[in-house]
Amino acid sequence: MNIQSGRRGVPARGAQRRTSGGPSLARRLPILAKAVLFFAIAAGLFNSYIYLNQRISDSDRAIRKAKREITKVENEIAQARIRGEELRAWPYISSQIRRFNLQLRPAAPGQIRRMTMMSPPQAAQVRIDFNFTAPGNTLGSRQVR
Repeated sequence: MNIQSGRRGVPARGAQRRTSGGPSLARRLPILAKAVLFFAIAAGLFNSYIYLNQRISDSDRAIRKAKREITKVENEIAQARIRGEELRAWPYISSQIRRFNLQLRPAAPGQIRRMTMMSPPQAAQVRIDFNFTAPGNTLGSRQVR
């Protein structure tokens, strides 16, 4: 006696045989290519992000180093100015005169000449005459204003 359900001639679900094996390679290839392309783009963007962050940090380090160098040079300049002022000060000069026994004396009044600075409009009003006569000069004398 054969007792079966109402499905005659249809094998049970587990017993069905797959002949196609799922979607064909032609259907899977574009999807796979898109996935690979997506991951390649994502990896490229991630590598670019890492590279640019590294460049930024290198630039920041270089900027900090340059600022330290600038500060160092500015301090050296300030120290040189201070030292120059000390060396130009009369107490230092007089101590060196005494140290080396230079026996300097004040200048005679005939040795002193005073020079006044004029503004450009004042200088333009002053007439200056020069004679350019030198041995062998065939041009003669000229007046220059």
